Amino acid sequence: MPTHEEIKTKSRGLHEYSVKLLSELIAAGAGDGGISGKEGPRGDIIEREFKTMTDLVCKDKFGNICAAIGEGKNPQTIVWLIGHFDTVGPGEWKEAYTPKLDGDKLYGRGSSDQLAGVVSSIAAMKILKESEEKLIEKGVRFVVTANPHEEECEGENIKYMLKNIANTSREYPDWMQKLPNIMVTTEPTSTRDGMPRPYFGHRGRYLYEIRMQGETGHGSIPVKVPVAEVFSRTIHNIFQKVTGPNSPKFGRDTYAFTTGKITSPSGNAHTEVAAWNIDLRIAPTSDPEHILKDMRKVAEEVTHEVAKEKNVTVEEMPQVAFSVVAPEDQTYNGYNFVALQELPGPWLAPTHPIYKRVMDVYTSLFSTPPYDKRDVASDGGNPDEGDCSVRDYYNFSTDLTGLAQMIRRAQKEGTDIPDIAYFGLGSGIEEEAHRQDEYCPVNSLDHATMYYVAFINSFLDE
Repeated sequence: MPTHEEIKTKSRGLHEYSVKLLSELIAAGAGDGGISGKEGPRGDIIEREFKTMTDLVCKDKFGNICAAIGEGKNPQTIVWLIGHFDTVGPGEWKEAYTPKLDGDKLYGRGSSDQLAGVVSSIAAMKILKESEEKLIEKGVRFVVTANPHEEECEGENIKYMLKNIANTSREYPDWMQKLPNIMVTTEPTSTRDGMPRPYFGHRGRYLYEIRMQGETGHGSIPVKVPVAEVFSRTIHNIFQKVTGPNSPKFGRDTYAFTTGKITSPSGNAHTEVAAWNIDLRIAPTSDPEHILKDMRKVAEEVTHEVAKEKNVTVEEMPQVAFSVVAPEDQTYNGYNFVALQELPGPWLAPTHPIYKRVMDVYTSLFSTPPYDKRDVASDGGNPDEGDCSVRDYYNFSTDLTGLAQMIRRAQKEGTDIPDIAYFGLGSGIEEEAHRQDEYCPVNSLDHATMYYVAFINSFLDE
């Protein structure tokens, strides 16, 4: 097997290829060719690159594009590198789809979030292709999945794949008929100097709607209890009284009122329905019901207070309901789905054997640990235990929520929980995501490629 120095040399040898491919993927977003539901042109480029390396390539109905090396008959270790190829829109950035290399920075929409990770995965496959016989001999299968529609509905792409494989769907070829043992998200984790570090999870994201419906009528004629008055008072009191639990590691669970809608029969009628979406961001150990329970309590208190003030019964008050948001959507491949916006946060415990392997491979490859202050031995299975001074998790949520949903559902239903380890490591910078003038340190492309190859090789050396 190649030494770490040989892996570094091979990865650097693909530097120009990686920069060129990343530039091509950025440019392919022009004319709405990159946003969720319109990212097909980028998918065509990725599929083209896959087919130059392996015959094991497939695209499912959702639009996920997969490639593998190390077919074998009964692989014991299956590692997926996952990365999405849709991006957010350009906003006011006029040069968003004109890639520009300035020194060690490549500018363009999606350069960090998250096309760079896809490029590094493809480069790693090019190198590992040379060791395919060894992969088969050792029972290792290496799979790269390029996934659409993450920016609008993260996790739905991976959930589609895992669900169909677990249910032995015949949509996939034989080499994709087995669940992975390890899933690596290639979302950006690099520092400004281009060194990627492993992340082991992120907070969950839940989207709910608070909806209030009541009496309407002509605006010139007062109604008993105006919906707008009660709704605004409820929202105000929620802000004043509701705080989420505090996680020593992930910080306080937060919520934000985002998009809303007000409807009435006409422009001169009282509001009939008022609704607002609530975006919850909570630690993997938290339950969204904790915050929702407090919000419902506040809404109930306001209802009783206003009923008393207006001298009406509670039954005459506007009715309040909380519900999970589940929008309908369609992928670029024409697949229609409902995206249930309950996305639990994944977290890999430091006690998991893959956690130690991730850290050991990194330290051996780069001759330094990823986190200077981290005392791994003091960490237990709870992410809130041990050294909480280091952020080794994503601020945003990723497609790993698809796996976390699957695990959470199995826990609730008492069914077998899939034994799939997961972590994140990717080229590009997390803080550059969605920014105007987004860029990727191009040396991070090489470093991420190095790590992916070294991580797979760690199974071949056993």
